[in-house]
Amino acid sequence: MPAAPFVQAQRRHFLVSVALPSVGAVLLPRLLPGLLSQPIAAAALGLGMGYLVDGTGVSVGLHRHFAHR
Repeated sequence: MPAAPFVQAQRRHFLVSVALPSVGAVLLPRLLPGLLSQPIAAAALGLGMGYLVDGTGVSVGLHRHFAHR
C-alpha cells in the first residue's frame, strides 16, 4: 500500500490534469456557445483538449512506473 502523501498527490494530480479539464471541455461550449465561433477561442479549446490528452498520458505513465515498476 502506498504512503498516504503519495495517494493524496496522485488524487490531486488526477483532479488537476484529467478531471477538471474534462469537465471544462464539456461545459465550455454549452455555457458560451457564441464564443467558439471565434478562432482564438476555438484554438484555446483545442489546446485545452491537448492538455487533457497529455495529462492523461502522464498520469498513466506515472501509474505504470510507480505501481508496476
